[in-house]
Amino acid sequence: MSTQPSGCTRLPDLPGGIGRYLDRHRTQRWGQLIPVHGQTSIISLPHACLAAGLLETAGVRQTLSRSSLSMLAQEKWQGSVDRFFNDAARLGVDQRSAGRRARDLGGAIIGWHPAGCQGTPDDEVRLGICSDLNLTVAVLSCCVDYIFISTRVPDFSWAALFGKAFACDDDLGPAPALDQAPWRQYLWGSEPV
Repeated sequence: MSTQPSGCTRLPDLPGGIGRYLDRHRTQRWGQLIPVHGQTSIISLPHACLAAGLLETAGVRQTLSRSSLSMLAQEKWQGSVDRFFNDAARLGVDQRSAGRRARDLGGAIIGWHPAGCQGTPDDEVRLGICSDLNLTVAVLSCCVDYIFISTRVPDFSWAALFGKAFACDDDLGPAPALDQAPWRQYLWGSEPV
């Protein structure tokens, strides 16, 4: 599926999901959104906290979602990033290490909101959720909307870190699928992210 360029009229798609458009000069344009990496990576701090053992669920068979994990994080740290970083420090994750990790990634990554990402076997592109706590903090702290900018001054507020998830088609780091460790031990709802 493609996104319509501004000022263009949409024409019928070509096979393979190629969108066709006619611009104001009657020049035909086409475009196609295709996976670059072959995997959609979801960056979500509540998920990374679960993978790192910082969050615990009531039971392995409890149905989980991003919202239920966000509530667990809110209950545990009471919306305080200082409390979160006190726990994360035991794993070597702090604001300095996350800032370095963001700079090491370099460049910019355009992402999107992961709403509707299911991670089912029928999906064309594999869905994985990042399990690296430091990488997750690094990416989310340097996002403006859904654009990661490695040179941005990190924002370590609760809203920046826990307020949203970030999806991208890039190989940032470990992002196992829901049917792989550490995620396979949990029961996921219809929208895991």
